[in-house]
Amino acid sequence: MAEKFGMSLLSLGLDFCMGMTSDSLSILPQFTKLQRLSLRGIPNLTDGAISAALDVCGPFLRELDVEECPNLGDGTLEAISTNCR
Repeated sequence: MAEKFGMSLLSLGLDFCMGMTSDSLSILPQFTKLQRLSLRGIPNLTDGAISAALDVCGPFLRELDVEECPNLGDGTLEAISTNCR
């Protein structure tokens, strides 16, 4: 999917994908033009995974939904403030 849509995908919703882990997000940096990313309700996400994704996706990202992700904290807020407009 990333090879086919990586440069053109604008919106990605993975809400409540309970099987997802932080490692699953390693593909996100290939989606360099993402404007909307919804990861709502994924309990296994970590600050480090969000930070790594935002290092690449952040400049274009306009909306990020990480509501109901209990393991996210100050590291995610720092990554947002550093990498997103």
